[in-house]
Amino acid sequence: MEQKTPKTRKRSSKVHKIQPKEHPTEDVQDAEEKLMSLALDKDGDGDEFVDVCQSGLMICRELHDKLFEHQKEGVAFLYNLYHKKRQGGILADDMGLGKTIQIIAFLSGMFDAGLVRSVLLIMPVTLVNNWMREFANWVPGIRVKVFHGTSKKEREQNLEQIQRRTGVLLTSYQMVLFIVCSAAWSPFLKTKQGQVSL
Repeated sequence: MEQKTPKTRKRSSKVHKIQPKEHPTEDVQDAEEKLMSLALDKDGDGDEFVDVCQSGLMICRELHDKLFEHQKEGVAFLYNLYHKKRQGGILADDMGLGKTIQIIAFLSGMFDAGLVRSVLLIMPVTLVNNWMREFANWVPGIRVKVFHGTSKKEREQNLEQIQRRTGVLLTSYQMVLFIVCSAAWSPFLKTKQGQVSL
């Protein structure tokens, strides 16, 4: 057993003098608010994340600084749709003005905030590879898999990886139509063993 010196006796007597707070939950809330303000650093002096157009969606400063003003407004628009629980919206702009990066920036913020785990993006098959490149360029930390044109086994593996972990699954309208039609016809396509034959 450790012998108490005058210093350790003094410390232990101070420990016994600590009284419980009347409202400990207020202290916890204050601490959480201080931690959030430190993490977000809303003063704009070297913070890691930035609130997009004061929408409440925080995205990485590096990504935020690369967006044009109309793109930031588009990201804020998408988040406001989500935040207000609206059932949908249309992000429409002329070709070449950055709708893809707006979606990617929005999803990046949603993943960072833990608001989504898995995302399915459906597009024309001609754009799948372009979206892969754009994700790799803008937010390489997000797992992106393709659910189109690969073998059935590879598609199933990609789907399972995105469902099990977090990430984005890219597919085409044709693949979704194929799956929907297969499901609709599956009762008629079953083999004697009960498996679907496609």
